[in-house]
Amino acid sequence: MPKVSIIVPVYNASANLDKCLNSLVNQTLDDIEIIVLNDGSTDDSQKIIDKYALEYGNKIVNFSWENHGIGMTRNKGLELAKGDYIGFVDSDDYVDVTMFEKMYNSLKSNDADMAICDFYRTNDDGVIGEVVNISDDIEVLDLKNNPSIINNLEFGPCTKLFKKILFDDNKFLSNLKFEDLVPVFTALLKSSKTVKVSEKLYYYYINDNGETKTNDKRNFDMLKILKQLNENISKNGFKNILHDSFEEFCVYRIYSVIYQTLKVEDKISLFNFIDESIIFLNSNFNGWKKRYNIPFFKKILVTNPKIYKFYIKNFK
Repeated sequence: MPKVSIIVPVYNASANLDKCLNSLVNQTLDDIEIIVLNDGSTDDSQKIIDKYALEYGNKIVNFSWENHGIGMTRNKGLELAKGDYIGFVDSDDYVDVTMFEKMYNSLKSNDADMAICDFYRTNDDGVIGEVVNISDDIEVLDLKNNPSIINNLEFGPCTKLFKKILFDDNKFLSNLKFEDLVPVFTALLKSSKTVKVSEKLYYYYINDNGETKTNDKRNFDMLKILKQLNENISKNGFKNILHDSFEEFCVYRIYSVIYQTLKVEDKISLFNFIDESIIFLNSNFNGWKKRYNIPFFKKILVTNPKIYKFYIKNFK
């Protein structure tokens, strides 16, 4: 029985997959399994996976299927996982060879359910920045006594190690952008104890030549995500505890989506998102406008005359 199952979804990642898998097969932690799931790649990804499966058959679980998207592929990895603890690594990224040993030891020594580490941002030229989750002087994440933590966390799954039971009735979403936000946030709610490993152990790759997604109207999926999180917070008994911090969490993400999608061609979807977001905030956070007194929505519209005229004509 492996101690840790590491789930690696792969889709057309042949450019960086060798580096990713090499960092995993050389982990200093004994008894791991690396579940590599080819999600319908059309490049040479499967050849690379087969090479590692042949050489490291005792560690590699080789799985492939037609394209289902990253959410469903991660869920399939959870189904296949035999370890009591779960890690996630994206196929463009790589990790420090000590990452899972350090994360696992921290979980075991602290009797914790979830561990979080810091990470580097990289591109083809190497490391270009670093990200610190919360603060290095915080060793235990206590939502009940420090709920504002949620506004200082990066909620991707790849810089974390989870006890597998945190994903019982808690799966990755499909066909939505930001699909990992709900299960990772919910895992944090369900975790009896979450610890911080104050080291940068993960290398997150940024494709500088990739297509920009700032005007992708799938950004509007954020409101569906926030509504689901709101339900999960109540379900797990954190509604009152997280009320103020989650209000800030929601406002920030709604503002960010609006700012990023000002040039989206589908203006009707943008305006619907604005209207529905205001309804959501009014329904769940009484008086939020006073606490966030910058008239952000109005400012966006007024400083973009063409958008403002279109909005008034069609929606007001």
